[in-house]
Amino acid sequence: MQARFLDPTDAACREAWAGLLAYSPQATPYSHIAYAEALHEATGRSFRLAGVLEGESLRAGVLLFERQRGPYRTVVVPPLTAYTSILLDRPLRETEIHQRKTPLDALLVFLDAHFHALALHLHPSLADVRPFIWAGWRACPLYTYCCPMREEAELLKAVSRGVRRRFERERPDLAIEEGSFAPAITGLIEQSYARSEGVSPLDPARRAAFFERLRETGLARLFAASAQGSEQPSAGQAVLTDGNSAFALAGGGTPGPAMSVLLTEILLRLHEEGLRELDFVGANTPSIAEFKRSFAPRLTPYFRVERFVRPELRLLHALRSLF
Repeated sequence: MQARFLDPTDAACREAWAGLLAYSPQATPYSHIAYAEALHEATGRSFRLAGVLEGESLRAGVLLFERQRGPYRTVVVPPLTAYTSILLDRPLRETEIHQRKTPLDALLVFLDAHFHALALHLHPSLADVRPFIWAGWRACPLYTYCCPMREEAELLKAVSRGVRRRFERERPDLAIEEGSFAPAITGLIEQSYARSEGVSPLDPARRAAFFERLRETGLARLFAASAQGSEQPSAGQAVLTDGNSAFALAGGGTPGPAMSVLLTEILLRLHEEGLRELDFVGANTPSIAEFKRSFAPRLTPYFRVERFVRPELRLLHALRSLF
């Protein structure tokens, strides 16, 4: 097996990457080259592909978002990106894991040789993080809520009483549409940050450009809910999707029932289209996690893994965490 960087502008490379996405249990829209290109256009964030080849077969790969910090080459998890997972063409066998001869092991050795520090958010299906730990990485558990798609009667029975009541009472008075709502959704997100006195991780104009670019490529769908007769949405949600599963990329709303109604309607529409699940993207902030829990999702763990090849970067990270 040979690990190396791949050229995302090469047609053969893009075809091989698409093939890995088609078979990998870890595949999500976050690992599509088009996602990385949209993020680069909106924010300037650079990216690279690394893969492990066995003969002509691409056995493993990872989409890496780079950040140069002085003389140091680092890999980071960029804003709005839930997963930056390594992709495997098939589940690993435990015997191979114990022998440390898997495509994953080959990729970790390669990454060690080319970067000074790395952070990845693994797909939930990569629950066995021993190869990372044995290779000198650190692993920290995180959580998300994943909501299975259901028929309307089943969904309304499963959600909390408050969500069900708001949906049945307010749905007739809301116009829920899909379209080019990037500026409106971004504005609602900024209002949410202002109410919570939080700091937005991305400039509003760049976020809007990112949403719109993803919509144009077919990787995102933008939904908005407005009171009947109003041109100003009271809730908006960007959904990242690959046609199988969906991810709540980002959203916001004014105080009131509109966001609950919008998310319920999105779940119903995606179910009608044959999608299996909506990942709410995170359950790590108590108040936000409680709101997401009201839609009867499944609590799902995943891992953040980190590697500090240079000891001074490990020390700097420890000091930042301490203070």
